[in-house]
Amino acid sequence: MNHEAVSELPSYVYEHGQALESLKLFSCRFDASKFTNFSAIKSLSLGWIDLNIGSILVILDSCPLLETLRLKKCWNLEYFEISKPGLRLQNLVLDKCDLRHEWLAIEGPSFQFFKYSGKVGQFLLENQRDMVEAELDFGMQTQFEEVGAFLYDLLQELFAARILTVCSVFLQIIPSGDEPLGLQAPLNVRKLILKTALHSNEYCGIKFMLRSCPRLETLTIDIGPARIFPDYEPPYPFDPEEIWSRNFQVEFCVIETLRVVNVKGFKGTRNELYLLRYLLHFGRAMEELNLYASNEGGDNGENREFYMGRAQIVLGFYKASRNVSISVL
Repeated sequence: MNHEAVSELPSYVYEHGQALESLKLFSCRFDASKFTNFSAIKSLSLGWIDLNIGSILVILDSCPLLETLRLKKCWNLEYFEISKPGLRLQNLVLDKCDLRHEWLAIEGPSFQFFKYSGKVGQFLLENQRDMVEAELDFGMQTQFEEVGAFLYDLLQELFAARILTVCSVFLQIIPSGDEPLGLQAPLNVRKLILKTALHSNEYCGIKFMLRSCPRLETLTIDIGPARIFPDYEPPYPFDPEEIWSRNFQVEFCVIETLRVVNVKGFKGTRNELYLLRYLLHFGRAMEELNLYASNEGGDNGENREFYMGRAQIVLGFYKASRNVSISVL
């Protein structure tokens, strides 16, 4: 919830700002025009602040050495745009900020790390050839909308990232565009983290991502609560119990490049077992499967010991790779 700042940045901070390389302001009013004194700052974090795009542009002009900008739960932003050439900005985090228009455009900075947490919107990130890691969280999206084209375009703009984290909402929406099976131009992703409930609504999105990452080496399935849309419509008809079988095309990365699979929050549910059986059955290059048992109690009294027992089922699955080791942790 938006609220008035509880403090004002003292004048002496501006006066001695030239000595600062890092600054964090939370629920604190400030005068952006005085940021010229912060010319040495390399890292700036702003949180719970009434902030407009004009102030951000003034800050960028005043802080030529800025490499990292983090905005958390700021509000009153019409949109977010950076189009200034020559910036050193390498890391951008937009965490649950209140944008009146879900529109983000970046022209100029070449990021190494990009994190966005908010609603699905239109994104324009140009020339991101230096991207190393990206994290996308659309948990604030309240209803299923066929806006897969927006996410499709965003993925293409993040093509260079080697590490990519996506959420359940992303997995449900991404196949709803014109290309429900995968990107036409492959991603460079080596490590893919899926924050998922492993609900059948997410299956098409998981296959979309596996197909779009032909160089994938490490897959982390981070199982937890997720926003599952009751009005979800699959991009094509499928049987949830058959999608993880030879009847569907097996992704290139699963057969040829995938070496490590981590499952966090493992409970041994039917959906988990279906997917793991699929990965082991076709994963000829797999070297490690690490199952991290959940510490959460189940509705019927299940506990960590029960989940560890369910992991024994996985040990009995057929394994295409002779070199794969399975650890239960």
